[in-house]
Amino acid sequence: MTTDNYENVEGWGVFIGACLVFAYFFLNILLHNNWTKEPLACWIFIVPLLIFQLAGFFISMRLVSGTEPPDESEKEKIRERCAVFKAVVAGFAIWLIVLVILDRIQVEINYYLSVICGCAIIYVIHRLLKRAERKETPE
Repeated sequence: MTTDNYENVEGWGVFIGACLVFAYFFLNILLHNNWTKEPLACWIFIVPLLIFQLAGFFISMRLVSGTEPPDESEKEKIRERCAVFKAVVAGFAIWLIVLVILDRIQVEINYYLSVICGCAIIYVIHRLLKRAERKETPE
C-alpha cells in the first residue's frame, strides 16, 4: 500500500468514525435526553463518542484495506492511536465502575467534575502505557 492509499484509508476512517458518532449522538438524544442531569449518564454519553471516533479508524485500517502501512512513521501513528484507544476503553471502564459505586452509596458529584476526573484517568492510563512501551523498546 502506498502512502497516498494509506492517507485515503485514514480519511475513510475519519468518515466512518464521524458517521458512528453522528448516529450515536442523535439516537441518544432521541431516546433519552438526560445526559446533562447526572454524572453517570453524562459519562456514558460522552466517552463512547471518543471510542467510536477511534474505532472508525481501526475499522477502515483492518476491515476495508486489510494491509499494512508503508513506512515506519505511519506504523508509529497506528501504535499511538492503539495506545489511545486502549487508554480510553480502560479509563471508561474504571471511571464507570467508580461512578456506579458513588451512585450506589448516594454520593452526589457534579457532572462536569465527573467528566474532568474521567478524562484525567484516561490521560494517566495513556501516560502509563507510553512509559511501559518505552521500557519495552530497546534504543
